[in-house]
Amino acid sequence: MKVRVVIVPGNGCSGDVRLCNWYGWMAHQLASSDLVEEVILRDMPDPVKAREKYWIPFLLSEADVATKGHRTIIIGHSSGAEAAMRLAEQVRVLGIVLVSACHTDLGMPSEALAGYYNRPWNWSRIKAHVGSFGILQVCVGVLQLIFCDDVPVPVYVSVRLDVGHFRPQLLAQTGHHHVVHVLGMHTNKFHSEDDPFIPMEEAAHVAENIESEFFQYKHKSHFFTADAAGCILESTLEPVSYTHLTLPTIYSV
Repeated sequence: MKVRVVIVPGNGCSGDVRLCNWYGWMAHQLASSDLVEEVILRDMPDPVKAREKYWIPFLLSEADVATKGHRTIIIGHSSGAEAAMRLAEQVRVLGIVLVSACHTDLGMPSEALAGYYNRPWNWSRIKAHVGSFGILQVCVGVLQLIFCDDVPVPVYVSVRLDVGHFRPQLLAQTGHHHVVHVLGMHTNKFHSEDDPFIPMEEAAHVAENIESEFFQYKHKSHFFTADAAGCILESTLEPVSYTHLTLPTIYSV
């Protein structure tokens, strides 16, 4: 199964969104991946104020997240990250990638008017909705060593794993015959210590509450450029792969 990726920009992109920051570059890179069915990057309504009352309905309908969220990864930058989290409160999505996210309005009236911060965040619902549309159960062979007269004897034992937030590479290390599709499901959070707008404490709070992988950097500012965003591209599709597992018959030698 190929995935969809929706890129939600930050506020202030009043022109062609593909020319803003790294969004167009990211869309082009993702579209060239064999794992991606389509990339959605649209000019947003209310682009300067980025108000939730306009953005969430737009993403649900125009980006088809309401009907295709189960196979959609959402990359949200700045205000787009808050939109991604509020979206995940409402619908199931395959994954979210949060870049320069915060959880308060930072005391800024313009941010308060956006609407994302006027109520508590439902962290448990966000976690439940990311990658939880279904559990893929896979039987794999796990190699164990037992000792007979001090001689190690390898024994394969059939084990059933519930694959939810397991990373494909972890499965690859434990399994071996039978091709299965393993679709990684994930939440990633990116932030830089020198972000001029959002303190690291804000980002850390988000990462802790949604239990995401937290990638911290020192010199990427607010992730304005493609150079800064290269790490985001690398991690977005990493958990999404077609992994070959071999499933041996239970035996001992």
